[in-house]
Amino acid sequence: MLGVTPWSCPEDFWSSPQRDHCVPKKTEFLSYQEPLGICLTTASLLGTFICAFGISFVLCVSCILVKTMVVLAVFKASQPGGGASLKWFGAVQQRGTVLVLTSIQATICTTWLVSFSPVPYKNTQYYNDKIVYECVVGSTIGFAVLLGYISLLAILSFLLAFLARNLPDNFNEAKLITFSMLIFCAVWVAFVPAYVNSPGKYADAVEVFAILASSFGLLVALFGPKCYIILLRPERNTKKAIMGRGTTKS
Repeated sequence: MLGVTPWSCPEDFWSSPQRDHCVPKKTEFLSYQEPLGICLTTASLLGTFICAFGISFVLCVSCILVKTMVVLAVFKASQPGGGASLKWFGAVQQRGTVLVLTSIQATICTTWLVSFSPVPYKNTQYYNDKIVYECVVGSTIGFAVLLGYISLLAILSFLLAFLARNLPDNFNEAKLITFSMLIFCAVWVAFVPAYVNSPGKYADAVEVFAILASSFGLLVALFGPKCYIILLRPERNTKKAIMGRGTTKS
């Protein structure tokens, strides 16, 4: 009709098929009651007890980094004139290094959360008939620094372990660390484009999957071979067997 002013529905509503009234949009979010949410929550609780993932990852990667440096120092100390390197990698120095590296990440997380903490956000652009609740990181720079620091430690651990990959079998920790760091880096490199291109609740699912995959990848790569020897090949879990393999390779 002439003289009728056109009007649009509010943000939380959409037009009915007949375009004669507004219909409330459905609300969509990753729920604890749906199968996907139940599976991811259960798997997360198995490996997480207290920490947010930024600090816990740095703690784990810092331990691996220090362990890699110790492996290199021990092997270097076994060579003529290399004993002095061990004085920098005593138990106190190892714990102190892990504490300092983890404290840096804790400072980054605290600054980020105090300044620009993540907040829930109602996204009405993905679907016409749904409202998607998302978590906005607050400060993109803070989130990038958090991930960048984890990546820096992981890459450094990978490079050091890669340099020590050819040590004798009785120093084979470097091979396990190299493989575990390769899995860790591969998961997080694949995470970024998958997270950006995932709509709605699936972005949260991708993030949780990346955390779980990298965490369990570290566990399996580092401790899987040890559990195999302890449980299935106990004859190889002796000092004589270990030193024998090292002598054979040298």
